[in-house]
Amino acid sequence: MKLKLGESLFFEKIFKSYIGIYAIILLASVLFFYQIDTESLWLDETFSIVSAQTRNSLNFNRPLYFFLLKIWLYFGESDAWLRSLSVLFGLISVWLTYRIGHDLVNRSVGLIAALLVTLSPFVINHAQEVRMYVLSMCLSLAGSLALTRLIRTWRMPDILWWLVFRCLAVLTTPINILLFAPDALILGWHFRQYNSTALRWVLKKWWLLLLITLALAVVLKDIVPPLVAFLLELKTNNSVGIPAFIGAITKFTIWKLESPLEAVDRFYEPIFLNIYTLGLLLLLAIAGLRKHRNTEIYWLFAWGFVPLIILFALAQVIPTIWGVTRYLLFTAPYIFLLLATGIETLWRRQRILAILMVLIYAIAVSGSLYNYYGKVQREDWRGVVSTINLEENIGDRIVLFPKNHLPAFEHYYQGNNNIATLDRLSKAQMRQIVDRQAAEKLLEGMPSFETRLWFVMASAHQSIRDSQQIVPQVLAENFHIKQAQQFHEIELFLLENQELTSAKDSKK
Repeated sequence: MKLKLGESLFFEKIFKSYIGIYAIILLASVLFFYQIDTESLWLDETFSIVSAQTRNSLNFNRPLYFFLLKIWLYFGESDAWLRSLSVLFGLISVWLTYRIGHDLVNRSVGLIAALLVTLSPFVINHAQEVRMYVLSMCLSLAGSLALTRLIRTWRMPDILWWLVFRCLAVLTTPINILLFAPDALILGWHFRQYNSTALRWVLKKWWLLLLITLALAVVLKDIVPPLVAFLLELKTNNSVGIPAFIGAITKFTIWKLESPLEAVDRFYEPIFLNIYTLGLLLLLAIAGLRKHRNTEIYWLFAWGFVPLIILFALAQVIPTIWGVTRYLLFTAPYIFLLLATGIETLWRRQRILAILMVLIYAIAVSGSLYNYYGKVQREDWRGVVSTINLEENIGDRIVLFPKNHLPAFEHYYQGNNNIATLDRLSKAQMRQIVDRQAAEKLLEGMPSFETRLWFVMASAHQSIRDSQQIVPQVLAENFHIKQAQQFHEIELFLLENQELTSAKDSKK
């Protein structure tokens, strides 16, 4: 059956207008799924699984992702399947980034920003995790898109969608409440420009403001107190300066730089990284100084930088708020949209400089992708447990340190031998574990065993990595080390009872 001329033109128009974003989403699918099952689940990912399986998600302080994961678990439990939930939200985020760029600036900016999100190793890493951060980013974008349409139409469905997405974002990660700050600035600016119409509308919809206040009160009632207590517990004396603020923006675009050629490594990372960061700042400045036909471009600055500025101010009191960049992922798409605006503006005015900036960006991202896909990034629990499963005997004991890594170990372990844990040390004790006396005290909690014991020591914490030389020495003095293997961020020792070993030697 042949298409009519009108239908043919319609499909041709749709194909031409969306072919670019379809191609980018296809590329994102490839990058987000590539090697998704190569590495083990790490500690936080197994924490997500345990939370989804054992907790009442509605009473937990970050319930939405765990509730969705609980449903996801009904259809499969493989590592790839569990991580694919984040991939789904990552792909939606690519589309929403394009849509916001298209609506606020132009189609080219939307496409460039979507491509930047797709190529970001930082985004790819979290799209390949059983964690809530990409869902947080996705809901952040959805709420912002709803707000842009709300301001243009003032229709009730857009208001409700904006409110729903913002509240869901807070239920995903409490820190997303900061998105209401730029929203308030944007709405305030709009009211200032169109005060008569907008204020009349607000007065008529006073009940809606009450609804928003009640919804936020319900959402935050069980979230804020434990979050504040957690942050205060982690309080440190480390200061957070401007370099850390700028560094967070750089981390959004790259993972870890590494040159494929060892000869240029010394130049590549420190010097090139500084040049690259200056280039990013230049693009952001160009985006801000561009002459725009409307002020909507500055909404991107509000969504991208107002939450970061608030967090940066809070980090002067509680530095740990800033210490984990993944908590800031919900602001990353707006930074990408601003970078895309800078690239597009520079392309129109200074083509040669734009090509140079794109080349620098391409080198940085390609080196970062090379490092991300080419090296192990997560703790190798699969390798550790595989070794134990192959070589363990009935009656072996297994001891794990620190205690909080038990869910990661149990996720892969299928044997029947007993698993014990050494109590997790305090932060002060962890820093002192490099001292021999502290290492001996740590091993005092080792359970007795008749024949063999597998001692698993996760070394992700810096203080434990520093102890890798001392702990084996203390182990060798108290036990016979039959086998010692090093996996990524994990040490595995097979210990034998010294009395048993001495008995074997005497028989010989």
